[in-house]
Amino acid sequence: MSLYKYRLTLIAAVVLFVCSWGYAAEIGFRCKDCHESVSKILPKEHVKKTAFEGCFDCHADGGKGPKLGGKIHNVHFAQMEIVKDTCLSCHVADSEGNITVNSASGAKIDSEDGAEKFNSLYTTGKLANSHKNAGLMCADCHKTYDEDEADEMHKKCVGCHGDFNEMMAKTAKAPYKANPHKSHFPNLTCTKCHSMHGDFKDYCVKCHQWGFVWKQKIVK
Repeated sequence: MSLYKYRLTLIAAVVLFVCSWGYAAEIGFRCKDCHESVSKILPKEHVKKTAFEGCFDCHADGGKGPKLGGKIHNVHFAQMEIVKDTCLSCHVADSEGNITVNSASGAKIDSEDGAEKFNSLYTTGKLANSHKNAGLMCADCHKTYDEDEADEMHKKCVGCHGDFNEMMAKTAKAPYKANPHKSHFPNLTCTKCHSMHGDFKDYCVKCHQWGFVWKQKIVK
């Protein structure tokens, strides 16, 4: 093989690798498996587009358009059960079964655990459902989706809802014998009681019988 042909072959290989990597890292979805044309699923007012690539150039944090996470999942989950296979029907998993859930950071989560957590977003009565109804999605709270990240959740809660003093004022008239947020544990984290994807746990019940519960406010 001549040096010229060798260089062309090498360049072609690099281009192919970069393109395939960019598609997987940026999208990681199997859109083409179900949709033959991107133009058929876009609203009429959308800028003309002929390929599925490049969606997150606009539809991401700081982009020109709204984030796609909520829109895509709401449309697809309207008639689908949320299980592992549901996730894998769109997301491309790696050799360990992890799927990319944040196009910007490349953060991944186990597909089975991800399906369980994501299901809570669409389950009435779950804290995650309230956050989803408020327009939030996974990346608004999570960065890495690692177990070690759990300690950071308290900071996220306080950042949006306020510290104990602010929450104490909000629940001053709660129908209990004691204010749920007037605690003698100043370093108690929100997650001791509130679980985004699980059930509420009354941390105070170890000593007190005030019957604290969390009830979802259904906004119609």
